[in-house]
Amino acid sequence: MTKNKPNNNKSTPTETTSLIFKSGQVSSDIELKDLNVSDYLEECWSIYQKSIPVVLGSLIQKMIGYVSVFFIGQYLGKYEMAAASLSNMFAIITGWSLTQSMDNVLNTVCSQAFTGSSDIYLVGVYLQRGILITLTMFIPIGMVWWNAENILNSMNIDAQLASMCGTFLSVLLLGAIPYVLFNCIKSYMFAQGITAVQSHITIIALPIHILFNYIFIVNPSTSLGFVGAPLSTALTYWVMFILIILYVVFINGHQAWGGWSRKSLNGWGPFFKMGISSVIMTSSEWWAFEAMALGASYLGIVPLATYSVLMSLIDLFWNVNYGIAIITGNKAGNLIGESMINKTIFIIRCALITSVSVSFLNISVILYFKQFLASLFTQDPDVIDLSASIIPFVAYLQTFDGLATVGGFLLRGKADTRLGL
Repeated sequence: MTKNKPNNNKSTPTETTSLIFKSGQVSSDIELKDLNVSDYLEECWSIYQKSIPVVLGSLIQKMIGYVSVFFIGQYLGKYEMAAASLSNMFAIITGWSLTQSMDNVLNTVCSQAFTGSSDIYLVGVYLQRGILITLTMFIPIGMVWWNAENILNSMNIDAQLASMCGTFLSVLLLGAIPYVLFNCIKSYMFAQGITAVQSHITIIALPIHILFNYIFIVNPSTSLGFVGAPLSTALTYWVMFILIILYVVFINGHQAWGGWSRKSLNGWGPFFKMGISSVIMTSSEWWAFEAMALGASYLGIVPLATYSVLMSLIDLFWNVNYGIAIITGNKAGNLIGESMINKTIFIIRCALITSVSVSFLNISVILYFKQFLASLFTQDPDVIDLSASIIPFVAYLQTFDGLATVGGFLLRGKADTRLGL
């Protein structure tokens, strides 16, 4: 894949260097007034094509979670499915949404440093800093997960559900660190234009994950029951982490790695400053969805299991716009690093046009296949019927969710998360 090359004509930026160039410094590579419809169509098609590897990689990575939901729904039951849904909700609110914020910061600083700095190793320094901060963040997160049962009991959640969730999260904790490190390294790779890495790794990891689920959930001689689901996921996260390390070392991505540097121990302040804005921006959306899961847990097992199905579908179709967001967000960051502001504006326009187009396609697919989509995750007729009756609302969400996703990544690409607040 063709990659942007670092601009060797610029001085090396530091944490105090503005990520956005002043108007007097801008050297425009295009004139917006000279663009026509064919230019927009060509760029939109290019964005769509380049987003496909990211979409596939993200879908396959998400399928790791879907596989566990499938095995639980098909081989264990709706009570276990409800417990898994509540556990995933808890993990998202208290863990994944917070660490995702650091991935967003890395998307911003790494993409701009790759083209805006004369020292390509600055990208690797940013990765190291992101890893250290993420590991520090996970110390209190891990303590919360370990005490999840007590926390849920204090919220008057069903005692058995709370106990199962506590067990689920304690086991999932074994794979939490490799998972967040995988995502940090993935952001480092995306900034270099290496967008196919996620699909390459997840294509290998998915069948391994299916095998783990069969061994620990289905096979009578080795089944661990409900515990088999988080254990399978944790082991798969380790596989993914090992594979991406091997990919960087032996295939591609090592070019921006200059070895461990003491510089990674400095400059945490700007990262946290950007991270706080990103946490609020990311978590406000994630927490809104997961608050509904908490509400569904008070309505009963069937509504909670139904919510698990609906959220899986929302997450599934969200990945299409996520691919567009990653490609255009990093491209915007690269262009800003090269001070090509007019072309950045052009990319932003094309990103939003492409997002709306694919969202309408998502709506058509969801409405036409709603019964089939509901049956993918469970055999329980009550859950299927309730899911199918609510799925049209999932369809109508697509356009707005797509624009929010792409717009959010574009803001991060230009290092402006405050507007997203």
